[in-house]
Amino acid sequence: GDVGHGSLVTLFALYFIVNERKFQAMTDMDEILGYAWHGRYVLLLMGLFSIYAGFLYNDFFGLMADLFGSTWKHAEGGSFKQRAGADAVYPFGLDPGWHHSPNELSFGNSYKMKLSIIVGVAQMLLGLVCSLLNAIHFRSELEVWCDFVPQAIFMLSIFGYLVFAIFYKWTVDWPASGQPAPSLIGMLIAFFMSPGKVPAEAALFEGQAAVQLLLLFLAAISVPWMLLAKPLLLRRRHLTLSGYKTLRSREAADESSKRLIDETSSVDRFSDTSSDKNGKYHQEEFDFAEVMVHQVIHSIEYVLGCISNTASYLRLWALSLAHKQLSVVFWEMIVVGGGLNVCRTSSASVCALPLFLSFAVWSVATVGILCCMELLSAFLHTLRLHWVEFQNKFYNGDGKPFTPFSYELIGNENEE
Repeated sequence: GDVGHGSLVTLFALYFIVNERKFQAMTDMDEILGYAWHGRYVLLLMGLFSIYAGFLYNDFFGLMADLFGSTWKHAEGGSFKQRAGADAVYPFGLDPGWHHSPNELSFGNSYKMKLSIIVGVAQMLLGLVCSLLNAIHFRSELEVWCDFVPQAIFMLSIFGYLVFAIFYKWTVDWPASGQPAPSLIGMLIAFFMSPGKVPAEAALFEGQAAVQLLLLFLAAISVPWMLLAKPLLLRRRHLTLSGYKTLRSREAADESSKRLIDETSSVDRFSDTSSDKNGKYHQEEFDFAEVMVHQVIHSIEYVLGCISNTASYLRLWALSLAHKQLSVVFWEMIVVGGGLNVCRTSSASVCALPLFLSFAVWSVATVGILCCMELLSAFLHTLRLHWVEFQNKFYNGDGKPFTPFSYELIGNENEE
């Protein structure tokens, strides 16, 4: 996210949107320009959200803006900074006092990494909610109680707790309390490796050990729940239905009754139930082993996927880190090193040309690399997160193929 780069992308997308009729009338549009034209609304959203994330990170072309006044002041007679007051808080985003501080990179990395995890867990939980809505729509209580509920318990008991710990750590003023800030990585490792015990460097609140032990127990219970409940209930339903007799007559007295039975039988061929020679009513092709194997694969994929999917959202942190460092390098090496440093030791007439050339090179590098190449990279990573990490929580792809309404298609069918 960057307010400056996001503004350029937003203006580029708005130009396409405002001139829609002009571009629609073009018959020989360039292929690369066509990609941007057809994705103009996606570019608009990407630009707007880049501006929002830029305000969160306080990034303006790789620099920090002092919009509300920094809460960190230089200490008298020292090179370090101290807070202006005990209750001094920057209203929104990162305080510009972190700019060029010795620990700017480590603090920014920690901040962005936590935000990536929060966004990832929130989106995966939204995917679970979509699976719940699907189950409610199809009136499948089995999907609700045997898939959604254990999956939600597993996700919330581990990664929901991690997100809670992140927010809790942010709300406590650890230096004022005289305690070191706890390590969330150490807490998460101890959560699995030493249940019921909390290392001193990972202590957050009173009763933390008991809470973590309960959450770990819930996560452990949810795994066999999602693994066994659905196949066993389907098997029980199948055995129950197999025991009922049908009300169909075995023989008909006249031809009309036989024709009625034949027509009914032909209809039943397309249903998912049938009856055998003894009149038993049962579901067709129910294979308990196949159902069990499918559920085992689905459960293992979900459990391991929760871990790998959460880690996959850290790509947001990596992309933001790379974008920030490239922005800083371009500004420091091109504009400052090639133009502003010359102006500090020479007159305005002498520094005009180097400053103009450095700004021109910086503009080309900013638009070409940061606003085009990195924009494409960010889009591909986001598309991957939506398709793999988000949609695998609710999308199965086992329904009917979608056929959009088309007059051309209807006309072709009528001709045939």
